[in-house]
Amino acid sequence: MTTNPSLPRRPLGSTGLMVTPICVGGAPLGDMPETFAYSAPEDQALATIRATFASPINFLDTAAAYGDGESERRIGKVIRELGGLPEGFVLATKGDRDLHTGDFSGEQFKR
Repeated sequence: MTTNPSLPRRPLGSTGLMVTPICVGGAPLGDMPETFAYSAPEDQALATIRATFASPINFLDTAAAYGDGESERRIGKVIRELGGLPEGFVLATKGDRDLHTGDFSGEQFKR
């Protein structure tokens, strides 16, 4: 990944991680036409993820609820293609409820 000095890095809270002020949101990557009024076919989503990893942006956010896990699966597919997460890249996700059962327990978060 090429670093662009014109895109600054900022601390992500008190984590010690430095992220770009722009974060790519993973919800549309999960193909959620009921939410966004358009579909994100897999080839387009994978191309977007590849472009993100190749860009100066080093921060992507997703969640298991995005497309019932499809966003995370697609991101994982590109990470495998690349042989791992690019150095210095921050991939964030969130704890969320199980979309099928509504379970919002600690055990659900561990999955």
